[in-house]
Amino acid sequence: MTVYLKFPDEATFAAAMPQGWQRRGETAHPLPDGVEAIRIMPHPLMVGGRYDADGQVLEAPTLVPGYHVNALGEMPDAWLDYIVTPRAPLAVFGGGNG
Repeated sequence: MTVYLKFPDEATFAAAMPQGWQRRGETAHPLPDGVEAIRIMPHPLMVGGRYDADGQVLEAPTLVPGYHVNALGEMPDAWLDYIVTPRAPLAVFGGGNG
């Protein structure tokens, strides 16, 4: 099941990762013990917005505050305070959350 994490910022996420970790696209290595996979969401994370056929902004998208990461597996203690339950997740790992 996908676990949703919202860190206050990238620095807080980085401090909760194992020493020597490196970001690799939407993931990172090494992962904390017990974590099977992560997806680092795009930052800044913007949702919504409406555009006309020419791509002109009709309604600006909204900035979602925080540094968002989705994860699978057992969450390390350093991540537990950052678990959130979004009403409408933007992404889940394959198989959904059923």
